[in-house]
Amino acid sequence: MRLVNGSDRCSGRVEILHDGQWGTVCDDEWDIRDAQVVCRVLDCGTALTAKSGGFFGQGHGDIWMDDVNCVGNETSLEHCQHPSFGENNCGHGEDAGVICSGSLEARLVNGKDECSGRVEVQHGEMWRTVCDTDWTLSKAQSVCELLECGQAVNALVNASFGQGSGSGVAATDLCFKNMTTLQQCSIKGFSPGTCGHEHDAGITCAGALQKPQISLSPGPEVNWGEKVEITCTIVTEHSGGTFVLKRTQDSFKMERFSEHEAATFGFTAQFDHKGSYFCEYQKKLANQIIYYPQGNVAELSVTVKLEKPRISLTSPHAMVIYSPDRISVNQGNGFSISCSTYSTYAGGVFYLKMSSTNTSEVQSAFGHMLYVANFDIPAVEYKHQGDYTCVYGVNVSSRSFCSVPSNSLKVTVVGTMVKFTNRFGGAIKHADAEERTNGAFDGRDRKTQSNQYAERSTPGNKSADAVLDNSVERIPEDLAGRIKKDQEDIMSILKSKKIAFKAVDISQNPQDRDLMRKIAGNPAALPPQICKGDVYCGLYKSPIHRNSTMAEEGIAAGGVMDVNTALPEVLKTALIHDGLARGIREAAKALDKRQAHLCVLAANCDEPMYVKLVEALCAEHQINLIKVDDNKKLGEWVGLCKIDREGKPRKVVGCSCVVVKLILAHGYETAYEKGRVNKKMDYGKESQAKDVIEEYFKAKK
Repeated sequence: MRLVNGSDRCSGRVEILHDGQWGTVCDDEWDIRDAQVVCRVLDCGTALTAKSGGFFGQGHGDIWMDDVNCVGNETSLEHCQHPSFGENNCGHGEDAGVICSGSLEARLVNGKDECSGRVEVQHGEMWRTVCDTDWTLSKAQSVCELLECGQAVNALVNASFGQGSGSGVAATDLCFKNMTTLQQCSIKGFSPGTCGHEHDAGITCAGALQKPQISLSPGPEVNWGEKVEITCTIVTEHSGGTFVLKRTQDSFKMERFSEHEAATFGFTAQFDHKGSYFCEYQKKLANQIIYYPQGNVAELSVTVKLEKPRISLTSPHAMVIYSPDRISVNQGNGFSISCSTYSTYAGGVFYLKMSSTNTSEVQSAFGHMLYVANFDIPAVEYKHQGDYTCVYGVNVSSRSFCSVPSNSLKVTVVGTMVKFTNRFGGAIKHADAEERTNGAFDGRDRKTQSNQYAERSTPGNKSADAVLDNSVERIPEDLAGRIKKDQEDIMSILKSKKIAFKAVDISQNPQDRDLMRKIAGNPAALPPQICKGDVYCGLYKSPIHRNSTMAEEGIAAGGVMDVNTALPEVLKTALIHDGLARGIREAAKALDKRQAHLCVLAANCDEPMYVKLVEALCAEHQINLIKVDDNKKLGEWVGLCKIDREGKPRKVVGCSCVVVKLILAHGYETAYEKGRVNKKMDYGKESQAKDVIEEYFKAKK
């Protein structure tokens, strides 16, 4: 396609090439929509006029098209509706033509960049300067838009960018009103200028303006009540402007002036803050405001995130723990299920869901940050058998939210277990009970006594030693001789194992005798006694020492050290090495994070719910637990007191619970958490007290 006989390439008679021959178009039905397609195809801007009647002279040759009917958005004249090529009833006196706006050429000369300089426009083949008479910012804007340089910042006069050459044009309102009038003047011609080049006009444009960028922290999903920060940034030479934060859904608007290229808007997330946000930037000049393009949209959603709760079970009775999520309990016994979770939302409740009944029990959660609820079942029946899960629920701003369920805890109820005791206080299981539990009970009773010595005996010895009277412990008639023989055997074993010990005659010491009987769990017991693997010739079994020097130190210091004496020494050592977590809440956190291997709990703690939680966490993570009778004594041991001039404790502050944290070499903490390093029983420096504690817990297992 081409335009012939016009004033420039964007005006003239329309001719098309078909079958290798140029031909004209008949003006029947020819209108501005048809002309628009021609101007677009020839890259000549917009159609100004659709000419008919051979306005640009008559052509010759074939008339290829007639009755052309375009919509206006076609990409070629051939795509418009028309009869077949060459089919017409016209003569060349009806040849069609068009006048297009054309592609106005303008340039900025001698500026610091492509968007500043002396204004020059092209008409025909000539470049012409523009007179600064009546040169205004709005007229400068028409040139900035034409050059895609954003908004006009300054309209400069008096040849600010140097003097040009050749003829000039006048900055008339007719031509420089806007970009369209400029294009029209490029066809019709500019009015000649009457000024010298010392009055050449110039402009400074803002340039191709960048969109402001938006970022959310945190985001795009945030918790209700959480602090949200939305930051708008801009890349511009015009710093010192105003950032505007808006939302597409409504009239939400926040403004902030910034001397720099960024501004941050902060607020506390509420549910009505959900929406699509975008940034705007404005730069105010002396006589105008530069508006930058609207930025991209960022989505913000507000929700309530609740962590997955934890579930655990404790019982004062015998249980078989196959795994942390599979436990067997005896019918008629009681147990307590603890639900716990970390949350920033107070006032929640725990739902304990039972698969056997397809129902839920509800308890209010207590605590701060760490929330707990306990569900007690005092007497277990078969209906309590099944899978248990915990769900934490809260109400926030009149809306209800629930966490995902905890891991499932499977509870199996078995028949009551019958026990008899031998003369050493050990437990003997009844055969029927073994059959009813299908061999599930493994003898582990964390809160009752078990007897390793009795378990290692042969069936014959068991039958000889056991007294099948479950009401009274009977003492054989030859007790004195048996005791002496047992003592000699035990002392021989202790010597061969190089175990330091001290023979104590407790027959004349009622206090020691009563304590030994309490430990053995037998009010009629006389030495020797075996309880949980420990041999009580007098009061306590001495630990195995790793060298003779330490053994001598232990004996020199008074011989055997008991647990009550060893425990404060271990705690003081851990305190010196910053290895303690004090207080029942801090202790619970350390236990939950598996940062501990020893927990000491005061028996007179007045927070029963937290006591149950600590016991459950120790059982779940197999952390050693020991109880002391008084919280102030524990507070003194862990340094919660003032010492007077005589070295005696004053103003003792009670401590409900304390945890001795794991002490690992630098760099091993992460490896331990990932299971690549075994838990190490490390209570600080080597000492007799440390060995006593370790032996004490080994014997309990």
